[in-house]
Order: sequence, then structure tokens, then C-alpha cells
Amino acid sequence: MKSQIQTDVEKFRSSFEKFNLIYQRASSEERKFLDDVKKVLRRNINYSARDVADAIGIGRSTLFYRLKKLGCLLYTSPSPRDLSTSRM
Repeated sequence: MKSQIQTDVEKFRSSFEKFNLIYQRASSEERKFLDDVKKVLRRNINYSARDVADAIGIGRSTLFYRLKKLGCLLYTSPSPRDLSTSRM
């Protein structure tokens, strides 16, 4: 049986891998946005969405919209291994 720590580590690893995949497929503008979000979260991982949105100078609904749009890259972009159709 897995401990709670093992489960949390696996969830974190999965989230980190998904973030890296999204980042690889993102445009340069989208990468800048993600970099801004990362900088804020490095200061305090417990920030709320409102704190993050305020820190990067956008509204909370815009933050959610842009993050949701980027999340869709996981499912709509071609595989980075398929160089003939990849956005990279």
C-alpha cells in the first residue's frame, strides 16, 4: 500500500510532466505567460488565483481562460515526435 507521501510525489511528478509538455508546445507568447506565473508561484506556492492574477497584472477570469486554453494543448497539438506536423 502506498503512503500519502508516495501518492503526493506521484501526483506532483505527473503534474510537472504535463506542465513540461504544455510548455514545449506553447508559442513564445504563451511561454512568457507561463514564465510569469511560475515566477509568482516560486515566491509563494500558496498564492490564490487572485494573488497570481494580480501579481502578473491580469484579471482572474483571464488567468483561468489562458490556463485552460494552454491545458488544451495537451490534447489538440500534434505529438512533438511528429516533426512534420508539430508546432515546434
